[in-house]
Amino acid sequence: MFREELHEEGIVRSVHEGITIVTVVKSDECHSCGAQSICKPDSGKEKTIAVVNDIGAKPGERVTISIQGGIVIQASFALYGMPLLLLVAGIWLGVTLFSGHQLQDVFGFLFGTALMGLYYLIYYQSQKSRKGNKVQLPVITAIKSAG
Repeated sequence: MFREELHEEGIVRSVHEGITIVTVVKSDECHSCGAQSICKPDSGKEKTIAVVNDIGAKPGERVTISIQGGIVIQASFALYGMPLLLLVAGIWLGVTLFSGHQLQDVFGFLFGTALMGLYYLIYYQSQKSRKGNKVQLPVITAIKSAG
């Protein structure tokens, strides 16, 4: 999965400063795809994806986009794995610190939830500041045809 490249075809909707919005028709394979976290539901069967446009694709053109599997794994861990670990660690910390207290389970839950919430806050703030960073975005690899 780390060296694998995921490919999909779509239509360029808009271009702005090297970042392009591509609409991909949702297929039956989407529900099992590891890259769901980078696709954003648009309407019904369409998904929109922000991609790097280094080859100069224009609105209306049919393009092929790709993303490396390792990036999908990293994004999945950042969005799901790390918060889960922090939730469990926070629960353990809360229960340990308040052992013997009548509400130790509640404090454990609150510690876990607080750690997870703090992580998401820091994560999304750091993503905002890295908005111009194109490293983790899919890339347009080919222009298939004009609209």
